[in-house]
This record gives sequence, C-alpha cells and structure tokens, in this order.
Amino acid sequence: MRVLAATAGLLAVLSAAPATAADLPRLEQTPCWFDIPSGHEVQCAYLYVAEDRGNAGSAEIRLPVARLKTPGQTIADDPVLFINGGPGGDAGLDAGSIKSWWWYVDNSAWMRKRDFILMDVRGTGLAVPNLDCPEMDAHPAGADGETHGFAGWIDEKLRSSDKCRDRLIGAGRQLAAYNSKSAAGDIVDLMTAAGIDSMNIYGASYGTRIAFSLLRDHPQRVRSLVLESVLPPNADLVIQQQVGFGQVIAHIAADCAADSVCNGKYPDLEVRFRNRLEDLNRSPLNVEIFNPASRSRQSYPLIGVDIVDVLFDLMYGSEVLRYMPTLLDGLSRGNEASLQSWFQAYRLRTAGPDTTSECAYYAFACAEQVAHVDMGEAAAAAAKYSVYNDDGVVGFSDYLICPRWPVPAVDESDLQAVISDKPVLLLSGEYDPVTPAAFADMAAATLSHGYHFVLPKAGHAPLSHSLCANEITDAFLDDPTQRPPAACLDKLH
Repeated sequence: MRVLAATAGLLAVLSAAPATAADLPRLEQTPCWFDIPSGHEVQCAYLYVAEDRGNAGSAEIRLPVARLKTPGQTIADDPVLFINGGPGGDAGLDAGSIKSWWWYVDNSAWMRKRDFILMDVRGTGLAVPNLDCPEMDAHPAGADGETHGFAGWIDEKLRSSDKCRDRLIGAGRQLAAYNSKSAAGDIVDLMTAAGIDSMNIYGASYGTRIAFSLLRDHPQRVRSLVLESVLPPNADLVIQQQVGFGQVIAHIAADCAADSVCNGKYPDLEVRFRNRLEDLNRSPLNVEIFNPASRSRQSYPLIGVDIVDVLFDLMYGSEVLRYMPTLLDGLSRGNEASLQSWFQAYRLRTAGPDTTSECAYYAFACAEQVAHVDMGEAAAAAAKYSVYNDDGVVGFSDYLICPRWPVPAVDESDLQAVISDKPVLLLSGEYDPVTPAAFADMAAATLSHGYHFVLPKAGHAPLSHSLCANEITDAFLDDPTQRPPAACLDKLH
C-alpha cells in the first residue's frame, strides 16, 4: 500500500475555484485520509452545502467526496455516483471500510470503465455533522431484551433517543433538513460545484429512495439510474417489514414443493419450520454462547425469533440462499449443538461497531415512513406472521420515538410514483425480504425506459454478490437507451 496525496488537476471535474465561507455550494480539494493501493488514483474533496436550503442564514455542512479512477482502464467520460442505504448508513469512506471498494472496482468492469464517486449522505459517515447517537449505543448489558424484557428495552430506547435529540437540537442542528429531498439536493450541489451537467447514479436499498427524489426534482441532472434493491417513494416499507420474512420463507418452501427432488428430501418444509419456531418460543432452549460485548461466555435462552434473526441476516447475501431448503430443514430438525452453532456465528458476525447514524435514520424514517402508516394496519400485517415477529410489530419502537422528534411528515406529493422517461435499471433479489421484486415492478410501471431484472435465489443487494447482475449493469451503462442483454440469468435458474 502507498499513500497518494491528492494532486491538483488529477481529476479536473472535482476542482473548484477558491470561495468564501458564504459561497455555497463549494468544493475544496483535500489530501485523501486513507491509503490508496497501486493501480488506483483518487482525488478527495469536501463539499460544503447549506444544512437548510430554505433558510438564507443556514449553517453549512460538510460532505466527504472521493473520486476513484483506474488508470489505463477508465475509458468512459460518464461518472457514476454511489448513494448508500440505511437510512443512516455510510458510503464506506473511512480508512478501514474503503478497502472493500478497491475489490469491487477491481472486479467490476462497469466501475473500472468510468470514474466512481463516493459521497456520504448528509448526517452519516464522515459528514460533519454526523448525526450519530452514542447515547443509544451505550446500552447496559442485556438492554437488547435479554434480561430486561421488552418493556425495559423500549423504556431505554426512549430515554436514550430523547437524550440524543436534545443534544443535537441544543447544538443547533435542523433535524427536519435531513431527508431524501435534501440529500438529492446535495448531489445536485456536487454536480454544480464540480461543473458536471449530468451523470449516472447507483443507488442501493434506501439510497434508491434518494435517487428517485433526484429523478423527480432534477431529471436534467440524470444520465441514467442503476437501482439495486428498489424502494420507490410510493412503496410501504413499514408494512413490508411485517410480512417480508414470512413471504420469503413461503416462497422458498413453494419452490421446494414444486421440485420433486427437493420435495422428496424436505417435505412440508414451511410447516415443520414454523412448528420448530413455535416450540422454541414456548420453551426456550438454553444454550451457552460467547458474548462479544462482554467477552465472556453466558447462558442464553434461545427462542424462535432468534433463529429468524439468523436467517434474516443471511438474506442480505446470496450464496447461502441457494441452499436455503437444506438450511431450513436442518434448523427444523436441529439439535441443541446445531442451533447454538448457527446463533453463535450470527452473534459474532454482527458484533462489529454500529456505524448507523441513528438520528439520520429517524430524520428520514419518521418523515417518510412512520408518519404515513396506520399502526392498526401494521399490527394486522404483523399478526399474519406472528411466529416470525414474536407476536409484535417490527420496528415498534419507531412508532413511539418518531412523535418525540421535531421531524414533520413530508408532503404527500413526495410519496407519489415517479414518472420519467430516463433510462433506469432495476435489480431485485428473488428472496429479498426488505425490498421485494414487487417494489421494483411498482416503480417500473411509471418508468417508460425502466428495465427490471430479478436475480434468482438472491437476497438483498444482489449487485454486491452476483456476477450476472454486474454483467447486466455493465451492458446497461454502455448503452442505457436499450434493454441490456441478460442471458446470464438463464444459467442461474
């Protein structure tokens, strides 16, 4: 590894003339804050924008920007800008996380062909301010419900979120300015400051919501959109949270039942799996696990919902989903050692630091999701899959926290379907419990040049795991005026 300081003129499109603090937006080059491997060039900058564009005296916020280039291989002059999901997630610009991007660029032709731009969404990652809530991370041992129970967990969530809210408001933060519309405005400000007329946008998960805002409000700035795990503004994510996992399990079981070999090996798959979860919910299985937080071994009462958590996490990948009937059968029959092993692996896999900016999450989610959902409808949807939801409403704490945050609901017009003739590639995973293919179908209905592809036996974020999805994306960006070829899909069935 070698450290390369950003050099003036390396990428002229990120250059910006000197400006006073009052001139917004403005782009200032800066030495990169991470190591850059041989074979790559990067120019780093900070974008300064108004926190509240409707207020002439608004404070400014700073967003980190990195433009990745592959010397000798970058042949296209149409850059791609990445928008991460969450909401509240970062773009992976810190010195540790950006290492993953080198691998993606090296192994993705469509990234190597053109400059790839990373920028943290306002309030997240290395943005200043970062709307993180350390108050909500500092829960005492067991505050996740292991020992305090659900009521104690909710009480702690409310008290800690109140502390975070009060601290940020006391610091002068305008929490209502952190939403998809404002984040889309930041992208426009970047293009304006950098002298870019239009470019390709790659949105992932909740990042697609921001991309739709950009397409609706600033269509002239969009060359094309690549949307992975699609969340259109007219989709009901809160209801989907209640039913998504159950729908995927039913889909996997139905596929197995329709295959004579699979059905012969794993008959009545869904029924047996549900029965096993119900047994565990009634009579928890005491297993010994290593707790990464306390770095000690402890007894844990394993219930059915814990197994749901294990599988839900696996649905954010793709490879294991191809063997899901085998896994569901194994968990249905699983003895104590098998269940303990899967749960222990899950706890270790998810033990890393939480990089989500909680306040950014609530600013987006409260304004664009929770405020527009009927609690009764959510409860009725959850009841259909109660064995997977532990007889509760997924995201219930959001319903209690959101009314306590000064974040008004977005206008209903911001939640309407986006109508556009711009080229849009939509990619879905067949077994995605969060943003199902039906969401992308909903979006494509009003996109006259929208091309939707479903990756078989893939979960959330298929572009991160599928060579076929990358081949389709490469062909689309080369010529977004036509539906890209997708013969590779036939080999995946």
